[in-house]
Amino acid sequence: MNQPGRVILICGALVALVHAALAVDASGADGISAQTKSQAKPPDGTALTIKLRDGSMLKGSSAMKHLTLQSELLGALTIPLDKIYSIRFPRDEQEVLVTLQNGDRVQGRLADATLSLSTSFGPVTLSSSLISEMEVHAGAVARAVRWERLFASSGEDETAVSLQGQTARTRETFRGPLIFECTARLEKKMTDGCVWFHFVPQETDGGDPAQDAVFKVVLGDSHRDGSGGHVSLERPDMPAYRLTRHEFVLTANQDYRLGMELRENRLRVRFNNEVFDVANVRLPAGEFRIYVKGWKPENTWLVRDAVVRTPEP
Repeated sequence: MNQPGRVILICGALVALVHAALAVDASGADGISAQTKSQAKPPDGTALTIKLRDGSMLKGSSAMKHLTLQSELLGALTIPLDKIYSIRFPRDEQEVLVTLQNGDRVQGRLADATLSLSTSFGPVTLSSSLISEMEVHAGAVARAVRWERLFASSGEDETAVSLQGQTARTRETFRGPLIFECTARLEKKMTDGCVWFHFVPQETDGGDPAQDAVFKVVLGDSHRDGSGGHVSLERPDMPAYRLTRHEFVLTANQDYRLGMELRENRLRVRFNNEVFDVANVRLPAGEFRIYVKGWKPENTWLVRDAVVRTPEP
C-alpha cells in the first residue's frame, strides 16, 4: 500500500484491476494476494475456472500436477489434476467433493489450504475458504465459441447470446472427437421451457435444426414453478431419454454448467457435477454446427462461456 492511487483493493474475493501501463504489487484481503506486471506472462499449466463465494469468477491455470486429498474411507489419495472434472467446496463442511473426468466421486480434506493460480493479470493465491467451485479444463487449449443469430439483421458474432424463443448457431463448423462446454442461465422465467443444443451435420446446415439434428441435449423443466427440472437426450430414432436420475427445480438467475464430449460412438454429458455416459450414439459424419434455441418466448435464456476443445485419446 506504499503507492497511493496505484493500488485498488477490493474487499472479499475480488482481485486488483490492472492498467496495462502500471506495475503493481498488491496484497489482497481475506485470503487473496495478487502480483501483476504491465506485461504479464501468459498463463500456462492446466486451465481452471474458479468460482468464488461472493459471485466472482477467475479463469487461469495452475502448475500443480496433483491434488492431495485425505479421505476418511480411502486414506491419503494423490489425484492427477488433469483427471479431475470439478471440485465443490461446501460452505459449512471442511471436506470437498471431487468429481473425476470418468464420473467417479471422492470426498475428503485438502492437504493444502491455498491455491495458486496464474491469470492474464498475474499470479493470484486463494484461500480454499473463499472458493465455492473449481472446474478443471484438461486436454487441449479451449477455444471460445462465437454465435450468430438466425434471421437477425446483424451478422455480428457473439460470445454470449440471449434467447427469447430464438435460435443461434456456432459461426464455425467442428469435427469430432470434440468437447463442447457452456454455461446456461435462465435470466427471466415466466413459464415452463427449456434450452436445446442441436448437433447438425454440415450437409443439412441451414434447414430446420429440430429436424436435421443427429441428436439434441435439452435442459428444461415441466412446470411454471421450475419443478420437474431435467437434462435429456433426444434422437430422431428413439424416444427422449432423461439423463438426470432425479428431478430438480430449475431456478432463474442460476448458472448451470453443461458439457458434451463427442466420440466415435459414445456421448458423455456433464451437468454441474454429474456425468452421464450414453453408448451407441450416432455422431455427425464430417463437419457439423451446434445450434442453440431458448424456449418458450416468454422466457429469457443466456448462453455464455462456451468453449470447444479436443479430448485426450
